[in-house]
Formats: sequence, structure tokens, C-alpha cells
Amino acid sequence: MKKNFSDYMTRKRIINEVRKTCRDYSEKDNQDRQTLKCWTAQLENAVRVRVRFNKKATETEYQHFKETVELHTSVTTVLQKDKGYLYFDVLVSLHPKKEVQATRTTVSVGTGFDGLTFWDWVQYPHCLIVAETGQGKSVFVRYVLNGLFTSNTDVWLVDGKMVDYYSYRDLFTRYISNEVSNIEQVIDFVHAFRLEMLERQRELKSMGLTNFVDDESMNSKILVLEEYIVLLDCMTKKQREVFEEDIRAILLLGRAMGYDLLVTMQRGDTAYIKGAMRDNFMCRVLLGSFSDTSSRMMFDEPLKSLEVGKAWIGQGDRIEVNAIPYYATLQVLKND
Repeated sequence: MKKNFSDYMTRKRIINEVRKTCRDYSEKDNQDRQTLKCWTAQLENAVRVRVRFNKKATETEYQHFKETVELHTSVTTVLQKDKGYLYFDVLVSLHPKKEVQATRTTVSVGTGFDGLTFWDWVQYPHCLIVAETGQGKSVFVRYVLNGLFTSNTDVWLVDGKMVDYYSYRDLFTRYISNEVSNIEQVIDFVHAFRLEMLERQRELKSMGLTNFVDDESMNSKILVLEEYIVLLDCMTKKQREVFEEDIRAILLLGRAMGYDLLVTMQRGDTAYIKGAMRDNFMCRVLLGSFSDTSSRMMFDEPLKSLEVGKAWIGQGDRIEVNAIPYYATLQVLKND
């Protein structure tokens, strides 16, 4: 009776569905032994499922098993290998911690199974965020910005729609709003960020250093491009070519210099973020409900849509569900 009854019943239903799936996938070998073994374990926010086929099985068969469990239960994490078996977690409940944390090179981006999740832009440079209208993009960006403003990070913002951030423009190191009449100024703004990056590159070379983290006096610089598709659609073909050349340069060189991009889009569209560019975004965030096209563009696989307030966050090979705390405003003042 000390347990939350709803949580208990959810876990019980998940385990029952796992057992049913095991019966469907298991057979008997010529020695009358079951060809599949499965274990479940209770985690704080999930039920962990470990599975092993005794007969030779491909990873595709394991994937089908996982997808069947997910079909009848809840969101699952990606398959992971460990000593002869594969495992995944089935989400039971995940509640966001309403706190922000940031260091010189990291910022909290959500709450995962193991607590706060951090974007480490030295290890995973550049962040791409995709969310359709009403799926929590603005809330997510505000949460991240609140964290960045507690650190010594310089944040430049291109406000794609001049709606969410105009009243907070004084909080940013540099701010510009996107209007058709000043699109050339937006292009110059991004070019200035690139030029600063190249200046730091020359400075590091003169000091005999290869990475900005080796000099503690150097801080990180993050350029936020809100509504990337809107920005590109305001440009002529020639303007777009100039703009994208600067973006590519920042993607390629920014990691060592401490100059990173945070880009938001309403849909995953390869016409705007081509494969070579996408591969340089090492942190990817897919929020709420989304199309298969957006999922494949971001993670090369059709992930299950989530409720508003949840996000798939991928860094490197790890992709996991995170809960995002609700922030209606930019609440944290920038440190002096």
C-alpha cells in the first residue's frame, strides 16, 4: 500500500504484455527447450526488459520483439547490447526536475531515466531541435536558455518570428529579429559569428593550443537560429548560398573553437538540412508528436511519438526519452 497504485498497475500490465510477447516469439528446440529467455527488472521510471534468443537470431528479430512490446505498452528506449543479450526499457512514468544546471561546456536539456540530461557541446557539438507547432519547442528552448544564462556562455539569437524572445532581447549577448526588410542584416549577423570564430582560431594557434577548453579564460559562444526554415524561405537563392556557407563553416570548425549552433525547425526536412550538414549536429532533439519523415531525418528510424512535454534526445549513439519542465518565461537573470 505504500506504492503508488497507478504506477503499480502500469508496471504489472507492462510485465504481462512482455510475457505474452515472449510466448508468441518463443519456440521449442529439438531438446524441448524454449528458444527465448527474458527477464524484467524494476527501474525508478521504467521496466527493463532483457531478452536473448538461444537460437541464432539477427538484431532485426530483437527489434521486432521490442516493437511488439512497445505496440502494447508504452515508449521504449533503443536496443542496447550487454554480454550476449539485448535490453531495452519500457517507460512507466517520467517527471521533469524543474531545475537548470550549466557549466562552462554543458547545460541541462531534460530529465531522463538517470536524472538530469546534459548537452555537452565539446563532446557533442551543435544541437538540432525539431518540433511541430504546439509540441513544446519554445518551452524547451526557454529551459535551455535559462540554463545558459546562469553560466558564462555568450548567447547570440536570431529570432525567426520576433514573437517569443523580443521582450527578452537585452538578455542576449547579441540579438537580431528576422524581418523580410532586414534579411541581409541577419546574414551579416551570422557571418560576424563566423568571423569571431576564425579570430579565436588564430588566437589559439598563436598560443600553441588546439582547443578552447585548454584556456580557462575562453568561454563558449552559442548562436541560436530560431525557425531555421522561416529564415531560409526569406532569402533569395544567392543569399541562401552565402548564409549556408557560413553555417557549414561553423559546423565544421566550431567544436574546437567553442562556437556552437543551436537550430530549431518545425519539421525535419532534408531540403533545408542536408545529410552532410545534419551529421554535424551531434545533439538532436525531437519533441512531442511528429511525423515518420521527421523521425527518420533526425534519427534514421521511425521512433514513437510522445506526449507534449516529452522529447527524444540523441547524443552520439544514445537516444532516450526525456521530460522537459515547463518554463513560461526566461526567468534566470544573466550573471554579471
